[in-house]
Amino acid sequence: MATAPHSLPSALQRFLARPHAGDYLGLVLLLIGNLLLQLLADPFHRLFVLDDHAIQFPHAEIER
Repeated sequence: MATAPHSLPSALQRFLARPHAGDYLGLVLLLIGNLLLQLLADPFHRLFVLDDHAIQFPHAEIER
């Protein structure tokens, strides 16, 4: 009894033989990683104040 010509392993082998298969698999991995970050990660929220010296930049030597 012969196996079906369109079985999953042979379809996977044909897909991996394509020139851009690695690109597609990489894209899928990045999308899965992004989805996991969006669902599971808790962002850090910093309060904004105008007199915070860590985010200030002196644009001029002498301000008018």
